[in-house]
Amino acid sequence: MNATPIANVSAVSIPKRYIILFFAFSCTLINIIDRVNLSVIAPVLGKERGWNAVVMGTVLSAFFWGYSASPIIGGWLADKLGGKKVLGVGAVWWSLCTFLTPFAGGATGIMAIRAFLGIGEGVNSPAIQSIAARWLPRKERTRSVALYLTGSPIGTIIAFPLTTAIVAAWGWRSAFYIYGIVGFVWVCCWFIFGADSPEAHPSISSEERAYIVEERNLPGDKQGVPWVKLLSSGPVWALIIMTFSVAWMVWLFISWLPYYLMTAQHFSLRQSGIYSALPFVSNMVGGVGAGWLQDRLVAAGVSITLVRKATVTLASAGTVICLLLIATASSPMFVVWTLVIAMAIFAANQGTVMVNNIDIGPQHAGVILGLQATAGNLAGAISPIVAGIIVQSTGSFKGIFYLIAVVLVVGVITWDLLASGEKVIS
Repeated sequence: MNATPIANVSAVSIPKRYIILFFAFSCTLINIIDRVNLSVIAPVLGKERGWNAVVMGTVLSAFFWGYSASPIIGGWLADKLGGKKVLGVGAVWWSLCTFLTPFAGGATGIMAIRAFLGIGEGVNSPAIQSIAARWLPRKERTRSVALYLTGSPIGTIIAFPLTTAIVAAWGWRSAFYIYGIVGFVWVCCWFIFGADSPEAHPSISSEERAYIVEERNLPGDKQGVPWVKLLSSGPVWALIIMTFSVAWMVWLFISWLPYYLMTAQHFSLRQSGIYSALPFVSNMVGGVGAGWLQDRLVAAGVSITLVRKATVTLASAGTVICLLLIATASSPMFVVWTLVIAMAIFAANQGTVMVNNIDIGPQHAGVILGLQATAGNLAGAISPIVAGIIVQSTGSFKGIFYLIAVVLVVGVITWDLLASGEKVIS
């Protein structure tokens, strides 16, 4: 990410916005690890406890029952009270739930604790986005969001093989204890070093504060949430629907990929941990590259709306082609490498829907992301169950990939008709 020169600041000092960006990245990383760990452990528990595909899908979806309940209120509180408190309280909540998961008992108990975990994590993305809207200058915005979003693929890259290794060495309960402790350490650091905005940071330079405030395109006074305007806005609905489409694929891959590679492609537990991580490596690289390219195009004077629409359209088309190839593939390694390509291309969609809320309504980015997160979490709650029903009824995973393709096509058509890159909510 290109830093804007800041006068009279030591060459060795780190701009405070980069530190805040690191906290957003690391929170996203830990969050995804806490979600993915059960995806790795579920095949072991399913075999041990005799879960069928429908029970497996229901267990994997339970996180999203809670995750769908809190984003809107989390975004509203973050925009109103400040993201630091909301993010910190959420982190305490989800760290505790992670640590307590081994005490949950059978499938019903695990579903309950995962739903509570979802409530805690549901406030995180809206709170981070509310903070980002106040910390990110417009010319750095897309790549900055893309960078902190790499916490998700990197967390998945880490979680799949690491959780497999922890389970093999110390049993599945240890994974939850370790990840819970990591979350508590993170939240302690956040309360010490985090800040809602550059205006609230105690040690930021006056030059960096002035630069951010001037460049972030954010009104100075806090306003009430214009709910009628939000819910009647075409660009907001384009963002919500496209987020649902993106989330349908993301959460299916995160929830089902290890199980799919073990059962359909016949990889071992250890192999599935490694090969499940590879698509998220490419996803990370693709997301950073797409964010950098979009910022370059905007800086060159290309319409932000054109950049956002073209990015999502091209990325969706490439992803759909890959999904159709996977559904008809016969070689396990061809499947793995096509998954890698698909996730690299798909990353452009993920980054675009995460930054577009700041484009269209920077003052209310937390609330808009809360609406997006609710839609995305609904997709996360439904898609694993639907996948389980498809596998149970057809004995094949092909229908899962076909359905993802259809959902993406619907999303991109809506996006091209209604989306905008300009500020439409003030």
